[in-house]
Amino acid sequence: MAELKDQGILKDPKAAELEKNIVTDNLKKNLTKKGRASITELQDQGIHRDQTPVAASLEKNIKTDALKKNLNQRSSITELQDQGIHKDQTPVAASLEKNIKTDSLKKNLGARSSITELKDQGIHKDQTPTAAALEKKIITHRVENALEGRRSVTELTDQGVYVDKTPVAASLEKNITTHKVQNAIEKRPDIDDLKNQGIFKNQTPVSAELEKNMTKDQLGKSLKDRPPASELEGKGVLQK
Repeated sequence: MAELKDQGILKDPKAAELEKNIVTDNLKKNLTKKGRASITELQDQGIHRDQTPVAASLEKNIKTDALKKNLNQRSSITELQDQGIHKDQTPVAASLEKNIKTDSLKKNLGARSSITELKDQGIHKDQTPTAAALEKKIITHRVENALEGRRSVTELTDQGVYVDKTPVAASLEKNITTHKVQNAIEKRPDIDDLKNQGIFKNQTPVSAELEKNMTKDQLGKSLKDRPPASELEGKGVLQK
C-alpha cells in the first residue's frame, strides 16, 4: 500500500477530493471564458448543424446508402489475391514472411550510414538552435520570393499550362486517357516477341554484368581506334 502511495497510484481520499475540485473549477472556468465559440459561430464554421429530426434522418440515410454502394463495389477476396494485395497464408507461412522482412530490415539498419558519414556528406547538420533558426528564416525568405515571382493563374491559362475544367470535362478527359492506356496495354507485344526482337533479355545478374563489361571494352577500343580530328577535317567529315 505504501509503495502505491509513493508511486502516486493510490491517493489519500482528502487529497483525491481536493484534486477533483481543482479540476472541476478549471473546467468551469474554461467553459465560462469569452474565448470559446458560440453556437452561431460553430454553425457558420459547419461544425454544429441545427437540423430538424427529419433532415438529420435524411442525411443519415444518404450517408448509409453511399456507404452500402461503396461496399458493394469493393473488390472481392479473389480479385485482391490476384492483384497481390491480399495473401491467403497459413500461420506458418505468414510467420516465415514476417521473419524474412524483419531480418531484411535489421540488415538495412545495420548497413545504414553513421552520423559522422551523414555529416561528411552534408545530409545531417549539427547546428545550434540559433543557426538552425537563421537557416529556416533564409529558406522561408527564398520561398516567399519564389512565390511572389510565380506566374498568375491567368498567365498559366493563356499558355495552356493550367486548364480550368468543369468536373464533367475533367471526368471525361480522365475516361478518354484511361481508354487510350487500356488500348495501348492490350496492343503491346508479349514477352516472347520482345525477346525475339532482342529488346528484352532474360539474364542473370552475372551474365548482365558480363555483357555490360564486354560492351564497355568494345566501346573503349572503338574510341581508341577512331581517326584524329585533323584527318576527319581533311575528309570533310568534320568542319571547323
